[in-house]
Amino acid sequence: MLAVAAAITVAGCDGSTQAAGPQPTTRSSGASPTSAAASAPSTAPVDERAAVEAAYRRFWAVSWDVDKQPTSRWRAVLATVSVDPILTRLYAGTKAHQQAGIRLYGQVRARPTVRRVTGSRATVGDCQDASQAGQADARTGKPETVGVARSPVEATMLRGADGRWRVSDVRYMGGSC
Repeated sequence: MLAVAAAITVAGCDGSTQAAGPQPTTRSSGASPTSAAASAPSTAPVDERAAVEAAYRRFWAVSWDVDKQPTSRWRAVLATVSVDPILTRLYAGTKAHQQAGIRLYGQVRARPTVRRVTGSRATVGDCQDASQAGQADARTGKPETVGVARSPVEATMLRGADGRWRVSDVRYMGGSC
């Protein structure tokens, strides 16, 4: 399912096969993203929450299209929007997709809610729409998978020493939102 950027196997693909290899996300077996703790309001200023949301949206735009860049630039491009552990998973997944002859198509539409900002850490919930995105054969461009319209996602973001927010982890919660 990986609607996570470049090395992605679209979340909740509808019966289509997915590529083997590292997947950039992990599936949570814990609490729902709508649990009381996850949805507790943040006390961060509005501008800080806006910065977190903007960085989250940029993550999806940049990471989804990274395979359109020269291979030698992938890690550097991903590092502008992500940090480990997701950075390494995305990079490895993108390489695995390339070797398997897979490219991503379309765009993931993020519908984020900044749930919490505490110091240099933030939590974002998303009811992501990947219904117009998926994996395609790199040679023919023919779509092989398609994502789902309402996939619950939770992301952890970290603010770096440079003051920029980057995604450090993405979890698909399962079910629908």
